[in-house]
Amino acid sequence: MQVEAIRRFLNNQVTETAGAAHFTDSYSDGAYNTAMFGSPFGWSLLDALIGDQPKSDLIPKLVRGLLGGRKRGHWMNTQENVFILLALDRYFNTYEKATPDFVARVWLGQAYAGEQMFKDVSADRSKLNSADVSSRGRTANGPANLTIGKEGTGRLYYRIGTQ
Repeated sequence: MQVEAIRRFLNNQVTETAGAAHFTDSYSDGAYNTAMFGSPFGWSLLDALIGDQPKSDLIPKLVRGLLGGRKRGHWMNTQENVFILLALDRYFNTYEKATPDFVARVWLGQAYAGEQMFKDVSADRSKLNSADVSSRGRTANGPANLTIGKEGTGRLYYRIGTQ
């Protein structure tokens, strides 16, 4: 019963956007919110979530929020750096341990849009211009589904944007 109450409380403290998330804490006057990840306690929330709910969609968003909180490549102080790096170490050892070795393929409706091979760890990016397939991806019933497939080991990160 107490675990469920703690989960509910923490879920109510999450501020989410489409790409990132962070926990907030309201001070007693209720007028000011601050990111709790600025303290050792706050960063332990990411670590606890990995242990308690390892399949949570919130985990990668919290990591992106964490990485987005850096200023000039680091966080506020040495203590923050240590606790954040410990939380990131747990994340990468849990979710990123498989070396990428896969091919990602994209379809728009029935139209094949392209593929990209990924081998080893890299910060390389690939861009697929959907203009070439967007007209083929439409059906008489309207827009078609976008499908992304992956064959092989490792994690695929992607971003979809429209113009």
